[in-house]
Amino acid sequence: APAKHERMSRHDPAKMQEFQAKRLAALKEKLKITPAQETAWTTFASGIQMQPHGPRPERGEMEKLTTPQRLDKMRDMRAQHTAAAEKRDATVKTFYAALSPEQQKTFDAEHARMGPRGGRHGGHHGGPGGEHGGPRGSAPRPAN
Repeated sequence: APAKHERMSRHDPAKMQEFQAKRLAALKEKLKITPAQETAWTTFASGIQMQPHGPRPERGEMEKLTTPQRLDKMRDMRAQHTAAAEKRDATVKTFYAALSPEQQKTFDAEHARMGPRGGRHGGHHGGPGGEHGGPRGSAPRPAN
């Protein structure tokens, strides 16, 4: 079963923001951000904040669509997700370039510990403090 904080944060935007703020604060401390890097940090931290997804289409709404319409709607949603991921990726790369080689090693280690795209996943949002997926080291969920 997912950890209690994960279950709550998955559906509660306030809990998700609180969890992400704690992870970012811990990362900032580990990186030992200098006063000269503060602007880059602020841009990074705000750029990777989880943005609310648009409202998910209601099941009934999707069922009313024809197959081609449904495919188009899903393609449009994927395009929005891809654009958001690309923006986050660019934010991370810009911030990474502002780090010293020692800080980059720390960032690499922290990012790797969090998984392929921020530890939340299965491939959704990037950057520290993810919103999807189990805690580090957790077993995959059994298939139904």
